[in-house]
Amino acid sequence: MALSTMTQDELIEQVKKERRFRNRLKLYMKSLFSNWTATLGFFIIAGFYLTALLADFLAPHMWYEHNWALSYHPPSPLYPFGTDWAGQDVFSREIYGSRTAVLAGFNSIGAG
Repeated sequence: MALSTMTQDELIEQVKKERRFRNRLKLYMKSLFSNWTATLGFFIIAGFYLTALLADFLAPHMWYEHNWALSYHPPSPLYPFGTDWAGQDVFSREIYGSRTAVLAGFNSIGAG
């Protein structure tokens, strides 16, 4: 194992930089949560990302499962948004579709 070759002054400077970052982060979070519309927007976006991340656990059915006997089934406890023409659960398809929307957003930001 190699020991650190940082001098004491370099180490102190690095600790100061980390503290400045934490202070900026605290200030940012304080200003974010002091404005109710920004807080609401933060939780909406966080919920959207969590839905996309946890789609496998949140969706009651797989997006590709279909039952031709249930085509155009109205909303019910088993199918909260009903089914489409192929008998696929619309709610599950919406949840899995959020992954595509998040990926498209990241790609458009990365390309810009």
